[in-house]
Amino acid sequence: VVIEGGAGLVIAREENPGTRGFALRMGASIDIVASCSGKVLLAYLPPAELATILNGWKLPKQTQYTVSDHAALKKQLEQVRRQGYAENVNESEVGFASIAAPIRDFRGNVVAALSVAGPIQRLDGASLRRFNRHVVEAAAAISRRLGWRDSSRQEGSG
Repeated sequence: VVIEGGAGLVIAREENPGTRGFALRMGASIDIVASCSGKVLLAYLPPAELATILNGWKLPKQTQYTVSDHAALKKQLEQVRRQGYAENVNESEVGFASIAAPIRDFRGNVVAALSVAGPIQRLDGASLRRFNRHVVEAAAAISRRLGWRDSSRQEGSG
């Protein structure tokens, strides 16, 4: 997912190898505030760009769990930056959970978000904690293919 005109735009997707799956269509426009990938993208925006998007945000309520005020959203974005990923349960659609992590370009700028979503029966609290590491690692691998070098990993690998 990338930012396009104040919304999230799905630019790639991978089908579940199983017989059933949940996926958004390529080209789908998603709420950047209620979506997990959107929160990752917002969390890493420069302050002026974030302010522009939030000024145009109409506080949609997709579900009763959707963040509905700027202060709560800003707290969530701070948490995303601290932990390096976002988790979303029931916020964009009741019964679904998702995990998203940033994809960086060669300069380290966040240019997209990688997201995995599924029904909460499969992505309950324990599963989210187990999968978040995999999503973060996959996003980092994509970032490295784009030329990003994680300076925190390089310092420790002497």
